[in-house]
Amino acid sequence: MKHQIAGSFSRIFSLVVFSLSIATQNITAQAAQENPAKADNRGEIKDTKKDDKKWSDYISISGMTRLRPELKYNVGFKDGTANAYEFAAQKTWLSLNVSPLDNLKAVFTLQDSRIWGGETDSLSALSTSAEKSQSLDLREAFIDLGLLPDAQLRILAGRQKIAFGDQRLFGALEWNNVGRSFDALRVRWDAGVNSLTVWGSILTESNALDAPQISAYQGLGDTYFNGLYN
Repeated sequence: MKHQIAGSFSRIFSLVVFSLSIATQNITAQAAQENPAKADNRGEIKDTKKDDKKWSDYISISGMTRLRPELKYNVGFKDGTANAYEFAAQKTWLSLNVSPLDNLKAVFTLQDSRIWGGETDSLSALSTSAEKSQSLDLREAFIDLGLLPDAQLRILAGRQKIAFGDQRLFGALEWNNVGRSFDALRVRWDAGVNSLTVWGSILTESNALDAPQISAYQGLGDTYFNGLYN
């Protein structure tokens, strides 16, 4: 009788251990599917979220090209004057976004804005640098650094686009064939419902060596554009 009871307890104990083993394996598999981690050979969960990232996960590349023919006739409603304009404008940009950390981002954008037929041909010039104005320029080159959790406080420094509201008074002017960028330092605080932006930018610089050679800067001196937007 004692041998029968011991055998029964032994079978029950084996069944319980087998059931617990299956349940543990199911929980481990479910945790591995729900979490960005994977289980090792011993059934332990090991976080591999950072280990699985490649260099390409930190970099994104985007671009655009836009061709816009325009016809302007009788501009200013002045009859009898030669005020008709016909041209084809093209705008192309290529942007590189590098984000090695969650609170750090660097953006670089090259942009080419041109009018078809606006450059000197190869018979009289060897490169676009022979023109009075070059069509290729650096549209963006700035660093975006987050200082508080959830990016509530950010500092953006460098050449950047700045736009507020519906951009009627102040914006990036994207509808234009060139657009608008600012050499600026911007501090932005964003708490969801409320936000505050303080910025300072330099529009013209008279102390640079090349500035006196540019006719557009002559007589302007140093010009700054600073402000606060809420």
